[in-house]
Amino acid sequence: MSESRKHRPSTPGPIGPPPPDEKPRRKNHYLYQSKIDMAKKILGAETETEALDGALDMLIYGEALAKGTEAMEGEEYVDVLGLADEIPGAGGKR
Repeated sequence: MSESRKHRPSTPGPIGPPPPDEKPRRKNHYLYQSKIDMAKKILGAETETEALDGALDMLIYGEALAKGTEAMEGEEYVDVLGLADEIPGAGGKR
């Protein structure tokens, strides 16, 4: 297998590296090239595989963030960094 065709291991993303015993599997999907190109640009990825891996990391991270936010419902908000006034819609008080 040429160097360009070798799979590079997933870089640690927001969800951490894959389990050490898990190996990447070859997949074949029908995807819109424009979406892949946009993901590459947004993530600064060099390859389509890197872009898709990063996009999946972000999706999983977003879900974890949403669940964590839901779990905090009803909790007192403390702006420890003093940045809430700078965030549109936050209004500094919650």
